[in-house]
Amino acid sequence: MAWMSVVNDTRAPACWRPTGPVILITIAWVSVVIATGGTPLLEANRARFVAVYAGLWVSSHFMRPIRLSLAIAAAPTMDKVGPV
Repeated sequence: MAWMSVVNDTRAPACWRPTGPVILITIAWVSVVIATGGTPLLEANRARFVAVYAGLWVSSHFMRPIRLSLAIAAAPTMDKVGPV
């Protein structure tokens, strides 16, 4: 698994690491295939794919401040627990 060394290497460019956009595109792609039975590359399914992807993107970016707030709120508790 040579690719794992690239994925886990923090010095690797961000485009080499599977991050949010890859996951969102995959979820949008699979949901369109399940809903329509056809690939999003077809002209008829392209609008649905863009709508699903845009909805996922907006919701994930809306959640970012909430995730940060939860992490800040949990930090004192994690300091008490100590390293695992």
